[in-house]
Amino acid sequence: MDEPYAANRHSYCGRISVYADGRNLCSISANAAVPCSKDKGWRTLAVCFGPAGSRLAYCFFSLLAYLEPLVLWSLGGYGAWVMLPLVTLPLALRVLPIVLTHEDEPTLEPMTARAAMLTFVYAALLAIGVAAG
Repeated sequence: MDEPYAANRHSYCGRISVYADGRNLCSISANAAVPCSKDKGWRTLAVCFGPAGSRLAYCFFSLLAYLEPLVLWSLGGYGAWVMLPLVTLPLALRVLPIVLTHEDEPTLEPMTARAAMLTFVYAALLAIGVAAG
C-alpha cells in the first residue's frame, strides 16, 4: 500500500470517530433538564446552543456517523466490512426519539449511558471493520 493511500485511510477513520464522539457529546448535553447557566460559567452545548440546538447537533452527528461507512465503502477504499457499525442502527433508533421528544430528567438520564454504549459498540465494530479491510 502506498503512503498517500494509507494516510488518507487514517484521516477517514479519525473523522468517523469524531462523528461518533460528537453524537455522544450531544446526547449528554441534550440531557439538559438540570439547570445550565451562562452566569455560572457553564459552557456546554446545551448552554451555547440550547436544548433544541444540542438535539439537532445529536441528529446531525448521528446521520454523519451512519453515512460515513457507506461513503467509504462506495468509494472503494474499504471492503464491505467497514459497514459493520451499521448493525448498531437499531440501538440508535431507540435512543434518538427519546432524546428528541423528552425533556424530563428521569427519562433522559438513562439515555446518556445508552448513547455512550452505542458510541463504544459503534467504534469497536468500526475498528474491526477497518482492520478486516
